[in-house]
Parts: sequence; structure tokens; C-alpha cells
Amino acid sequence: MRLGVLIVGLVIGIIVGIGIGYLAAPPKTITTTVTTTSPVTTTVGQTVTRTETLIQTTTQTVTQTITQTVTQTAAPITPTGQQVLSLKPVYINSVFINGTLGGALYAPPLLIIIPPGTYVKINNTVYKAYNFTAAIYPPPSVPPPDSSTPVFTFAYFVNGYSGANALFIDGEGRPKPLITVATAPRTWTSWAYVGYSYYSNLTISGGRYAFKNKWVEAGGRIVNLQFVRPIAWVFTTGEPAASGQRTEILRGVGPGLVPISAATVYITNETGGAAALGNLLAIIQPGTYLKQGDMLLSQFNFTLIYYAAVNITGVKSALPISAFSFALNGRIDPALSLVNKDGRPMPAITVALIPPEVTSWTWTPQAPARYDEVLRGGTYRFPNNWIRAGPYAINLQFFRPVVWVFLANTTTPSATFTTPPITNITIYAYDNYFVPDRITVPKNSTIRFIVINRGRALHTSILIRWEYTAAPYGRGMCG
Repeated sequence: MRLGVLIVGLVIGIIVGIGIGYLAAPPKTITTTVTTTSPVTTTVGQTVTRTETLIQTTTQTVTQTITQTVTQTAAPITPTGQQVLSLKPVYINSVFINGTLGGALYAPPLLIIIPPGTYVKINNTVYKAYNFTAAIYPPPSVPPPDSSTPVFTFAYFVNGYSGANALFIDGEGRPKPLITVATAPRTWTSWAYVGYSYYSNLTISGGRYAFKNKWVEAGGRIVNLQFVRPIAWVFTTGEPAASGQRTEILRGVGPGLVPISAATVYITNETGGAAALGNLLAIIQPGTYLKQGDMLLSQFNFTLIYYAAVNITGVKSALPISAFSFALNGRIDPALSLVNKDGRPMPAITVALIPPEVTSWTWTPQAPARYDEVLRGGTYRFPNNWIRAGPYAINLQFFRPVVWVFLANTTTPSATFTTPPITNITIYAYDNYFVPDRITVPKNSTIRFIVINRGRALHTSILIRWEYTAAPYGRGMCG
């Protein structure tokens, strides 16, 4: 019995001793590696690895490795001259063009002339008839690279498209520029503006300046003969436009057509040119040659002459009031002509400020004459066809140096004026940016006048009148 008690006591002692020894031993270290990924947004693009040692309340030492993925965030960089704001149109006008006949569109202060034989190639498709639209916008907020001051923006659209993938061409597929006449100071110029997007209401978004354009001055207006794509342009204040016109005061004694003044410009087939006298503007298109016999001259003098009609007869009930002619190298001679390189007629585009009651007839002198001679004898040949665009009458057919006599019809308005069909006129007034003071449109045209205040259409008017004079609209006002 005593032996059994001793054995049990010995076993209990051994167990207790082992437990005390275990508790008295130094603690073991357990190392655990934990890898986590957490996104951190900074302004620097890099990957950061941080190692942290966390001492927990237990006897374990835990080593934790944290890998951070850093995402770079940066504001987009706007290239020099790139626009980020939208330009909303303040004036829109459209016209349907038969490319063979040409046409004209008035979008104040611009007169855009599409010469006969002007077609449009968009991507690989050629359009011989198309809708042409001009839109006027406020100036961009960013100046062009030369730091000149933007004045206003304008853009052309063909069948609703505007951009570098469209090209105005002639019948042979060669580039054929439009004629743009601006009633503007000769100290204005323009920059081509590209790379923009646009919306169905023709609002332009984005874009950048590309290059400066060249204008010529003619009688208080500036003329561009280089625009071969329907894109946008920004008018800016710049260096004066070139003017190569030489003007003379002429004297003579009637009766007959007495020359009063003459304007002469030197023409090259590469650049064309323009001459202006009084209410007349004559524009020679680039690519024009003087045909003299079998020769094609690429350089020549073009003269615009203005005459007083002194004691000459009229046509029926129409009375002669004045006349004008062209002279090529100083000669008025129907044997001469203006042509392109293929020998086809290349008319001098003629713009006149005349009322609807005034028309013109072609008149040929009895013999070739110098530009400064009094023309005492001649014959009326046929009436001329003019088209109307705003206050202007435009002729797209004169290609020989002869005479044209203006006649006032004392009974009914002349039937020789035709007006291109205008498909849409929309005028927008945005906040305090006003529309032109006076807008004249053909009969039966429809004008939509929309006043926008802080991005909201405040008032819409549909106007069907021969003439409408607009009043300024200020902020918060609607008429």
C-alpha cells in the first residue's frame, strides 16, 4: 500500500516538474509574412514597397510586407493654341448650290461666292450639287500663336460636314478655291482653325490654330482667294492686307460712254487678284490666264473702268445710268478672253451694289479701244443675269473685256435677277453677344430668331417678312 502511494506521488511529481520547466523556458518566435495590395492615388507614377513590423499583444513577432500599387492622376495637357470651350453660332445661313452654275451666300459681314464649275469631294465621293452653309461664331478665348486679338470666327459646311476631308474641286479634280469677301478693315487677317468637333446645331467644340491666311484689300473690303476646304477660320487684328491696285482719275467729253476712273491690278495665274471702284468689285480667280490668239499669258494687267453714260440710248423703257468695262493689258477687245489652263472660260466674278430696279446689258464698241478712251459708238447685245445675295448683285459670267451698261427700269423690277434658294436662316443671340443690326433676305424666306440666356432657349421667333431690323437683346430680355 505504501509502495502504491509512493509510485502515484512520483508520477505526479514528474508531471508537475515538466509543466514548470516548460513555463520557465524562453518564448518561441513565430514569423508570419502577409502580403497585401492597397491602391494609393498620388501625382507621381511609381510603385512603393513598405515593410512594417507589428508587435502584437501575444508573444508572437509578425513581419508584414505591404506592396502598394500607385495610380498616377494628372490633368490633361492642352497644346498651345488648343481650345477647350465650345463656340455657339450667332448666325447661320444656307443655300443650295448647283456646282456647274455656281452661286453666292451672304452671312454678314461675309459674302461667299462659289464660282461656276465648283464641286465638292468628301472622302472619295464627288458632289456636283450640294447644300452650302456658313456660320458665324464669337471669337475663341485663346489667341493664335502670334498673340493677335481674335475678333470673330466663321466656318463653312457642305451637306452638314465641315473638316479637312472635304475639298472644293473643278471638273478635272483640281483644287478650286471659293471667293470670300469681308466688309472689314484692311488691318484684319485670319487664321485657319482645325481639329474641332461639331454638333447638329453647328456648335464647335475644341480645335486649334493651324496657319495664317492671306487677304487682299479692294475698295474698303478684303478678299480671300485661297479657301479650298470647308473648315473654320478666326478673324484677328493683324498686319494690313496687301493692295496692289493702282487707281486713275480719267477725263473725257461726251456724248458717249465717258471714262471717269480706272483701277488696275497685276494678275498672275497663281494668285489671282481683285480691283474695286465705287459700287463695283471685280475678282480674278486663281488659275486664270489671258487668251490672246493662240497664246495663254499667265501674267497680265487687269483694269476695271467706270463710265458716265452721256446722251446714249437705252433699251425699251430702261434708261442708261452708268457703265463699266474690263480691259486686259489696257485693251477693250472681245477677241481677248479670260480662260483656265485648258482654254475654258474663267469669268471675272463681278460684285455690284445696285437696287433690284437696275439691270445691265452687254454693250460692244464699234472697234477695240484703249481703257481710257471715250466710247462713242456701240451696240447692245443681250441682257445679263445677276444673282442676289443680301445687298449684293453678283455676276458669274463675264469673261471678255467688253462693256456693260447699267439701266434703270422705270416700270417694273428687272426680271434678269435671280435669287438662289435659301433653305434655312437661323439667328442665335447668346447672352450679350448681339446679332447684326440689319438683315435683308429675299421674299418668302423664313427666319428663325432664337434668344439664348445662360444656355437656355429663352425665346424663339419665326419671322416671315421682306426685311427685319433686329434690336439688341440684353441678358434676361426677350423680344
